[in-house]
Amino acid sequence: MPQPTPSLLTVFFLVLAPAASLFAQQGWDGDDFLISGFLSNNVAVFDADLSFKGHLDPGFVNPTGLDFLPGGGLLATAYSLEVREYSPSGAALFGFSDPDLGAPADLKAGGLLLDVRGEPLQLVYVATQDGALRVREFDMNGVSRRSMGNVRGSSLAMLPGNRLWAGGFGERIEMLNAGTGRRVASIVYDNGQLSAVSMTYSAASDTVLLADWVTGKVFERARSGAFVRVFVAPMALRPIGVTRGPGGDVLAVDFARDSVFRWRADGVFVSETPLGVVVDGPFGLVWAGNSAAAAAPAAGR
Repeated sequence: MPQPTPSLLTVFFLVLAPAASLFAQQGWDGDDFLISGFLSNNVAVFDADLSFKGHLDPGFVNPTGLDFLPGGGLLATAYSLEVREYSPSGAALFGFSDPDLGAPADLKAGGLLLDVRGEPLQLVYVATQDGALRVREFDMNGVSRRSMGNVRGSSLAMLPGNRLWAGGFGERIEMLNAGTGRRVASIVYDNGQLSAVSMTYSAASDTVLLADWVTGKVFERARSGAFVRVFVAPMALRPIGVTRGPGGDVLAVDFARDSVFRWRADGVFVSETPLGVVVDGPFGLVWAGNSAAAAAPAAGR
């Protein structure tokens, strides 16, 4: 099989002390939230009660999607055509830039691939919002490997069994086999859903949470794609990032209101928490309690 080659690839390592001091500002604990500020050009850390702790990265231009790596690190992408990796301590570890990122709105960590030396290599999938690039697969050497699916998507969800959902403003979600790159099935929007600008798989419920920018609601679907429930707030929303939080609560950031909305797992609305001036245009949202590194100690107690 021919090996993929970089396309005008620029890879940069943030390993020197001066570079790290520019980016590594605030690490995170196992119960913290991380939020990317698209308009404020930063990634911020919040405690479990959404109290601001500090900026993980105070200088990232138009950051969008966030996701945890299996080892507990964080990946972030941005409209500046970059992917960056951070450790829980706040250290900036690695990054790359590539035109094949398109206009990256989301990214998800995938499985491992053995490189030519037999060493495991992490794969990453990016929603490029580009009709030609579609969902683009990269490895953590920064190599752009292939395009997948037929959706000009803005959101991704990685499910067990190497299943990758890709959605956006179209009429459906594509279910892909991340290993082969082929489409397995499609999910047609129903029960009033019109878009999926953000998605995340929740292992706690074995479901997928989807933010619908058009209707201002958050939807929950089973692994099969079947509708489970909808989360509605008493005010108009523009939800983007969505995640499962402490106690099974569902949280979503609102791009227009600079707030975080919270619901109980059964769909009952709980609260709105303004983010203040530390994050403008919140986009990506993740909870560290969902990372594999955070879940491992809990399983042993």
